[in-house]
Amino acid sequence: MRCAKKFGSVVVEYIRVEITANYEIRSFDVYCNREKRHVRQYHYVNWPEGGVPLHFKSLVPFCRKITTLVHGTSPIVVHSSVGIGRTGTFILCDICLCMAKAKGNVDVFHYLQKLREQRVNMVDNVRQYILVHWILLQCLLRKDTGIACNNRLKEIVENITDAKTQEEMNVLEDIIWQSKAIRNANPQQHIVVLEEKNRFKNIVPDPSSAVQLSLYPPNNELSAYINAVLVDSYQIASKFIVTQNPLLSTVPDFWRMVVENRVTTIVLLNRLNFDDATTTIFYPLEKSCIIEPLPYLEVQYVGKEIKGHYEVFDLVLARLDIQEDDVAIKIIQINNWDYRMMQPENPSELIKVYEEMNHLGICSDKIILSCYDGARASGLFAALCFLIDRIKLEQICDVPLAVSTVRQSRKQFVRDPSQFLCLYKCA
Repeated sequence: MRCAKKFGSVVVEYIRVEITANYEIRSFDVYCNREKRHVRQYHYVNWPEGGVPLHFKSLVPFCRKITTLVHGTSPIVVHSSVGIGRTGTFILCDICLCMAKAKGNVDVFHYLQKLREQRVNMVDNVRQYILVHWILLQCLLRKDTGIACNNRLKEIVENITDAKTQEEMNVLEDIIWQSKAIRNANPQQHIVVLEEKNRFKNIVPDPSSAVQLSLYPPNNELSAYINAVLVDSYQIASKFIVTQNPLLSTVPDFWRMVVENRVTTIVLLNRLNFDDATTTIFYPLEKSCIIEPLPYLEVQYVGKEIKGHYEVFDLVLARLDIQEDDVAIKIIQINNWDYRMMQPENPSELIKVYEEMNHLGICSDKIILSCYDGARASGLFAALCFLIDRIKLEQICDVPLAVSTVRQSRKQFVRDPSQFLCLYKCA
């Protein structure tokens, strides 16, 4: 919706905005003395003052967008709250990328000195200095993996071989050390991992993306732990909470997580595996069934709708300790994805689940994705959601970017070449 605001003799009219999880692109028309000028604002929204972004990989497409801008002789305005750390980091990246294009080499230290001659403390800590080098590596040495969604996309995807898929996966493995270099320079929250609450010892939350619960009871400091991680969608940071199917001992934790994060939509990606003694039913499955996972909470079955390969359960969550409106919960249960399979028999069916999830979860702050181990199925689906969201917004199919983004939250996501290829086919 267009709106305008006046600043002295200048009138600024808002035109539109394109939103991603980490940056927004706004368009304005600016009027002054009968002159009209079109202005675009590129706003990176997840960069903490004095540090580097948690999901710093999103800076690469952001920087690439800026370097392709045609702005004639007029300057680009760059600013942050203080105007030294983040501003200096971005300007230094831009200078070095332009230098690489013009001369075939870069001298980061030299241009940092030049910047600081003009303004003190530009790029004000070692983490930001490391980040500059990482962005340059990505922009200069790693090719853009996006594929335009035009009439050639189908042909390109059909010609993607197993060797090509393996090559792209190898590239993602090769750059892990770069990500670790920046992550190690970032302060990390500390979490205490409780082994008895993990289905698999090797699949545990990374401190940078771990979900933390409030203490219950308040004097139990270990009660904050749950094996769950926050994962970005393309447009919304930390949109998904990815977790394993609850163990018998973690059902109360699961429902506390639902309540504390105001979740109203849950996607269960695997059939429950009752061959595993740790598997339990954790939500009501039939009429008049009520479960009480916590003394102050009850969950009641309302109804069920069968939609081919998946079902949608209607539940009501009620707080017994405080006066609060009951909350309607929707659970999408996929019935044809065995936990041992890398993907469903017909992967395109996941697109229907994606659409159902978006329809039901339109008002949900966060959506829970759950599978047997909290990695194999959930990672593929989270990457697919990222991929489709970007295709819808920018008409670009970029499987490696989708995979590398979700892997920032859990390294076990999308580890098999068949899943990589599945993402291309779904696109």
